[in-house]
Amino acid sequence: MPKDKGLWVKIFEDKYLKGQSIVDVDLKTRQDCSSTWRGVLYGSELLAKGLIWRIGKGDVVKFWKDNWILGSPLSHYEGVVNMADPDCTVSQFFKDGWWDIKRLREVLSEEMVQQIVNFPTGFGGGRADAKI
Repeated sequence: MPKDKGLWVKIFEDKYLKGQSIVDVDLKTRQDCSSTWRGVLYGSELLAKGLIWRIGKGDVVKFWKDNWILGSPLSHYEGVVNMADPDCTVSQFFKDGWWDIKRLREVLSEEMVQQIVNFPTGFGGGRADAKI
């Protein structure tokens, strides 16, 4: 289904979203915003809680901070051995079109490494990361 890119969408995106997605957690409620907008933000928070990332290229999804595997961010799990770069992306753990197992083992327990390597991704397809 094509996305509606009419004038009203452009106005809405420019005025309220300012380059962000409606499900971005960084959207803030201003003190002077309408009750309708507060309701939209509340709904987007509920929606965002149920979304996970589908890994494509892995260049957008934060490896430690985003919800892409196991139901919550990896930084919340005990199997983390070394979180040297908290802002790194999933793609930084790819090597030659597959997971960089050696790098994963440097930062995660073996149990978590096995869960990650069995997680379906879009390696090699050039597909963008997407929230689903």
